[in-house]
Amino acid sequence: MNKEEPYRDQAERLKQRIQKINEKIDGSSEMLPPREQVHRQKKKKTKWKIKYPVIRLLVLCFILLPIIIFSVISYKGKSEKVTGTQKTSGNSVGYETINLEKTNSENANTNSKTKKTETEKIDQGK
Repeated sequence: MNKEEPYRDQAERLKQRIQKINEKIDGSSEMLPPREQVHRQKKKKTKWKIKYPVIRLLVLCFILLPIIIFSVISYKGKSEKVTGTQKTSGNSVGYETINLEKTNSENANTNSKTKKTETEKIDQGK
């Protein structure tokens, strides 16, 4: 017996094992899709690079600013149409001025009363 003989036997056994494994892999590789197809279907991750974040933020603000102003103006315009009232003066806070119209009969009564009070004042002045 030579010193190399057990090593050769071991090498042959390992070769046979590897051949069996390769045969199994060859049989199962028929079921696998080609590598090109697998990589074609693979989803690519989109990576957002943010260069100059301050400038992009300012651009976004300038784009949104007119949209916000227009929406606020249109919202306030709709609220005036719904309520039907408009603010007449900036001085009146918390109350609304109401002008009442008098009918002809009430005007006649008040006119005669005011004439009486005017004549009474004139009489008192004499």
